[in-house]
Amino acid sequence: MKPNLTIMKFFNGRSILGISWVLYVFLISSCTPPPKADDRQDRARQVISKMMDEKNIAGFAITIIQDGETVWSEGFGYANLELEVPVDPEKTMFRIGSVSKTFTAIGAARLFQKGSLDLQADARSYVPYFPEKRYPFTVAQVAGHNSGIRHYSGDPNEYASKRRYKSVEESLSIFMEDSLLFEPGTQHRYSSFGYNTMSAIIEGASGQNFIDYMQEEVFDAAGLLHTSADFTDSIIVGRSGHYEFDSAANKLVNTVFVDNSYKWAGGGFLSSSADIARLGWAWHTNQIVADTVKQLFLTDQQLKTGKFASYGLGWDLYDDLIVPSYGHGGTAVGGKATLRVLPEYNMVIGIATNMWKIQYREELQEIVKIFLGMEDK
Repeated sequence: MKPNLTIMKFFNGRSILGISWVLYVFLISSCTPPPKADDRQDRARQVISKMMDEKNIAGFAITIIQDGETVWSEGFGYANLELEVPVDPEKTMFRIGSVSKTFTAIGAARLFQKGSLDLQADARSYVPYFPEKRYPFTVAQVAGHNSGIRHYSGDPNEYASKRRYKSVEESLSIFMEDSLLFEPGTQHRYSSFGYNTMSAIIEGASGQNFIDYMQEEVFDAAGLLHTSADFTDSIIVGRSGHYEFDSAANKLVNTVFVDNSYKWAGGGFLSSSADIARLGWAWHTNQIVADTVKQLFLTDQQLKTGKFASYGLGWDLYDDLIVPSYGHGGTAVGGKATLRVLPEYNMVIGIATNMWKIQYREELQEIVKIFLGMEDK
């Protein structure tokens, strides 16, 4: 596979011209000290407050870690509107949608590091009950969305399912009898059901229930105290309410009830902005897997056509901010979240909200500029 050029920028040596530029920037920055953290927080706080008002957002949390220090972690609005419970960035647990995929990929990376998971093996070798298809597909193809396993069909009962599934194997019944959409490796097609399959692969490789494995090997290993599967039949202290804005009625309303037990791995976790950032920092600093494993999972997946997917194994590779980054975004009914790692600046950002039909990419870019001292760019 061809190494991803964006990621390569983070780790390769610089040219002589690049070194000259770095020296120039160093000399300039030595004369102009960066803004104080409090000043940056104040300006970023204004960005979020304006967004909250304009987009009718109930609750929002953001955590930024840089150089090992939490430089900003704050909650805005309400985790629960009815009880007027304010958002706590450390403890409020939001639905994080597809950021769950990155959590799951880290679980797979831990198994790979231990030698318990072969990324190039036929996925069915870990999930023998998965029906044989016209083509075999590898674990890496599943993790990289290149396997041909379908995404949601458009049936609202799939994305907004109310059924409680008792096991990962039972949840695979939704799609596993369907044909692959294409020959594995020939296309990149995003698939949450592919990550259902990843949870089954993890169970087969680890010999553990998926949720138990994730709790021990990811949540506990990274020190996440406010991350969980979104069990609808349990009391989860700190779980946020789930809201959307009804434009016709011009008011915030509760979302419809959903049960995400059919897609724990692809979109069924709860987490706080602090835990999201904490996990990103553990990954970025090689605390949870070795650097060689990290680099493998961040390598852009090359298709058989020669094209690249701009996606590693459970990680999106971005160029939409002022500087290159990697991470994942996620949307679930009544929740939205973001994990971004900016390696060149030793920075990790975790965001979570209890709204799901909103966008905040422009605001994220503004905040990144503020904290990097690049507001004039």
